[in-house]
Amino acid sequence: MKLKALFTALSLCVLAGCASTESAQSDVEGKEANTQMADNDVVCESRASVGSHMKKRVCKTRAQMKKDEEEAARYMKSERRTVNGN
Repeated sequence: MKLKALFTALSLCVLAGCASTESAQSDVEGKEANTQMADNDVVCESRASVGSHMKKRVCKTRAQMKKDEEEAARYMKSERRTVNGN
């Protein structure tokens, strides 16, 4: 009797695992389709400013964050050239 219940529970777990794999694949396809919508999503982070332990909440869209990162990388690259004299 216990063996039958164990087998039934194990079968249900296997079936549930198979069902979650299909939904994960559809989630990936959905995320690819909603890439532009994701750029408009607002994301908030807590950041500590230099010289302070107090964190400040910063909210920006993903597109703004990506633009800020690109500008910071471009700035750092130009400063490196200035220091190296290249």
